[in-house]
Amino acid sequence: MPLENIISRARSTGTSIYPVLLANPEDLELPETEPLKRLAEETGGRLVLLDPEAGLADLADLIADQGRQYELTYTSRVTNPGPHQIRLEVNVDGVEVAAPVRSFSVDLRPPEILLLDPPRAIRRASDDPTLPLAELPPKSVEVEFLANFPDGYARPLALSQLRVDGQVVSEQEQPPFEVLTWDLGQVVETGEHRLQVRVVDSIGMEALSSVAIVRVEVQAPPQGLAAIRPGLLYFLAAIAILLAGAGLAVGLLSMGQRAARPGGTPRETSTTRAPRAATLHRELPDEPAEAHLRPVSPSLQLEDIPLIGKDVILGRDPSLAAVPLDHPSVDRMHARLIRLADGGYLLQDQGSLAGTWVNFEQIPESGVRLRHGDQIHLGDVCLRFEYENPPEPRRIVVKILEDDKGLPAKT
Repeated sequence: MPLENIISRARSTGTSIYPVLLANPEDLELPETEPLKRLAEETGGRLVLLDPEAGLADLADLIADQGRQYELTYTSRVTNPGPHQIRLEVNVDGVEVAAPVRSFSVDLRPPEILLLDPPRAIRRASDDPTLPLAELPPKSVEVEFLANFPDGYARPLALSQLRVDGQVVSEQEQPPFEVLTWDLGQVVETGEHRLQVRVVDSIGMEALSSVAIVRVEVQAPPQGLAAIRPGLLYFLAAIAILLAGAGLAVGLLSMGQRAARPGGTPRETSTTRAPRAATLHRELPDEPAEAHLRPVSPSLQLEDIPLIGKDVILGRDPSLAAVPLDHPSVDRMHARLIRLADGGYLLQDQGSLAGTWVNFEQIPESGVRLRHGDQIHLGDVCLRFEYENPPEPRRIVVKILEDDKGLPAKT
């Protein structure tokens, strides 16, 4: 049988071959012994040189060692890097057998903690005036992290903590350790906070993540008259329309009765204007206006909106917006116009679906400062921002510099 077939069959059955050579020790260097050496090496055996005086005792020991073998798995209690010793003791039928002491070295290092996409900014706000600041949404946020073991010995965690500004706000002593919840109920003021995760692994090694800076913006709900003013204005407007309609009906009825009076003395006729149809409009303030929002969309039945130095909410819902815009493309609370201390106005989007656009560019989350003549698009509704007393336009002056000889300077 070819040597390759013997080696293949031995490997497939897990058989180790120990060839025995009856020769002198110097004969092991002969080329003829190479097949025997290869047969032993590739099957996990060894070439044995027969010694007539010692016999095959060594071969018997080698074959006996290939008998039943045991594999022992245990959880190491080593917690420090460096050299250590191990010894195996076995009790067989009341007989204790101990293996020689062996030394080994292990490199243990603390885990590395990586925060997974921590939030950079959180905005807490609500339109419900009865909601306390502690209950503003979102009430909590989840922080996830990944534990990596650079020493190559992956091991379970025993503890994970979320620290905000140095204080522990969430702790896990049972799996899952990688998700920690930050309760935002105590965050009732706008400000920046420092997030960090601390872990302890099963052998007591500690690790800290890098610090993540998170800005939390807390916007208090409208209170007092500001909370009910939009709905109250439209309630009064509806009553005014009803009263106007009732007065119109009484006037028409009275005119019909006078026209039908028999033998009546003719009275002086006078020119009577046709009554105007009542239109729903917003109660305009008596205070002098600093600026105006003038409608540009021809389909929008809306008067000029005076701005009197107060914040204004633009939207479709009269109960939420001080300036209702009745159009399907406008959200219930679409945008907020904020009066700045220097007399300017800042326009911010309120998470609308269509977005808020100024001069055909969508504004960022931080808002945009309005200038005289800017066009504002809320969905399909277009308004123009104009100051009552607009500032003078900037002038560009080009000045030619001259040298000492009166000639234009070279640039």
